[in-house]
Amino acid sequence: MIMLVLAGFPVMAPAADYGVFLSATASEPVRFAAAELSRYLEAVFGHSFPIASHSALSDALALVVAPVAGRPVLALASASCPEDPVLEEIEICSGAGMLMLRGSNPRSTLFAVYTFLEEDLGCRWLGPYAVDEDIPRFPIGRLTTRLEHADQ
Repeated sequence: MIMLVLAGFPVMAPAADYGVFLSATASEPVRFAAAELSRYLEAVFGHSFPIASHSALSDALALVVAPVAGRPVLALASASCPEDPVLEEIEICSGAGMLMLRGSNPRSTLFAVYTFLEEDLGCRWLGPYAVDEDIPRFPIGRLTTRLEHADQ
């Protein structure tokens, strides 16, 4: 088997097999973060990443990109950055075929999404308009995810 590595992530599964999961109790800013993540992942990989609530995801500040098949067990949602309405901390970690993006508050969750898109996928926003976006396109149609080890 040939494994492609992109931006430090092994490319493993077709993007069409993944979705963006969030808690049913997620706030509006976290839901917006999920929509942005889904929108830009679709732009980068050319496949839709449906957004769905998951009953097993109790952390209202976490977003998880995970396989859709079989409604995955979302085991990554153990927060290392505690909830804080003022302090801005983000957490981006992975393992077991999933990627979790989390902030210490709803706004930080959005920051985690943009940090992942910018630093790991190479997205750039040069101005406030769509024409100012520099979004890489990967015709491989595969999702990149950290599967070998979790980041600390």
